[in-house]
Amino acid sequence: MVSFGLELAIVLEKPIGELRSRCDEEDCVRKHVNLLESDKVEISDGPLVGILGLVEKLAAKERTEVLINMIGQSRRSSIPRLKLRAVI
Repeated sequence: MVSFGLELAIVLEKPIGELRSRCDEEDCVRKHVNLLESDKVEISDGPLVGILGLVEKLAAKERTEVLINMIGQSRRSSIPRLKLRAVI
């Protein structure tokens, strides 16, 4: 349930579908999700923790090319997929 104070909120089907697509058979969010190009992500570990980015390319060996904006400039960084979390 989603609410604002005592008032229930209406949630559109698209975000609910995206959440469900990231769940396992027991409706628990999987730790490792399959990322797609152009997905919004947050870096969840390492020196860039908390930085938001955009998946630019799924690279080899479980790495992902992420476009991040730092100090007003776009930078490309190769980050292990396990250190990324999808932002919905």
